[in-house]
Amino acid sequence: MTREQKFTYNKSTSSCQFCNRTRNPHPEFDEPIVTTQLTVNKNEIELCINCYFDCESVANDSGHTLVSVIKDKYNLQRLLNKIL
Repeated sequence: MTREQKFTYNKSTSSCQFCNRTRNPHPEFDEPIVTTQLTVNKNEIELCINCYFDCESVANDSGHTLVSVIKDKYNLQRLLNKIL
């Protein structure tokens, strides 16, 4: 993720691993969400543009790398899914 991240527009099967969105949250736009593909812990995950930039903001504010913030969030999500 050190390179410029590429985002995919108008992919009908888009979904976000973190927020579970599949549709654009803005009611004036009837289109799929914008997503990007990432590899985390040898798994391919898809993140919406909002979650990606939220993680980037946390990384900038905390001094952690974007990779570590996304990995931590992904690992926490997996752990919570096992518990629930």
